[in-house]
Amino acid sequence: MTKSTLTDALREREKIRARRLDEVIRALRALPWGSVIAVLIVAGCAALAPARATDPKLQPWQDLADATTKAYGKWYAPRVEYALPNSPYEGARWSLGTIYVRGELLDQLNMPLLFAHELGHYVLEHRSSSPQVEMEANAQAVEILVRARRVDELQALTAFHGYLLSVHRSQASRGVLPGHASACQEIADLVRRYPKHETVTRTWECAK
Repeated sequence: MTKSTLTDALREREKIRARRLDEVIRALRALPWGSVIAVLIVAGCAALAPARATDPKLQPWQDLADATTKAYGKWYAPRVEYALPNSPYEGARWSLGTIYVRGELLDQLNMPLLFAHELGHYVLEHRSSSPQVEMEANAQAVEILVRARRVDELQALTAFHGYLLSVHRSQASRGVLPGHASACQEIADLVRRYPKHETVTRTWECAK
């Protein structure tokens, strides 16, 4: 192959690359921006998302996380993993795309409420803790149980009141956790967010 022929071949190859790039750009411009973003996100997640937990005891919790993702149209589902032994938090914790759960507490009656609370942080995309943030997650947790698990709203609200009331009674000796309001204040806030049930909730302890 002569030098002239090689040069011509290289030029033709560059022209082909340029045409292909131009076709891709024009195709992307023709799509709605929402579709473009969705394609990029899905492709990125498929490449980067870690493997899901396979422990059968975690599966019901992963299923609830996945159902919540679907109910709210979120673009990713949180992973569910075991927390390290002797973790200081109570039951579950949301952190950077993962909900960590304490294995020894998975069978406790209040675990679905604690887990739904952490899903509330996920849905609301919380990145820090404060009394206001925790109360928002409580209210969101009630809605999650309704939308993702078809629990009756008043039943979910009643369950959270019962749980927070037990926390309120334990705070006399344990104190209030950092970043939280008192459980009694959290109850009052939660009840205010569901005024349609006032005929029932107005008699609840700490409701006012």
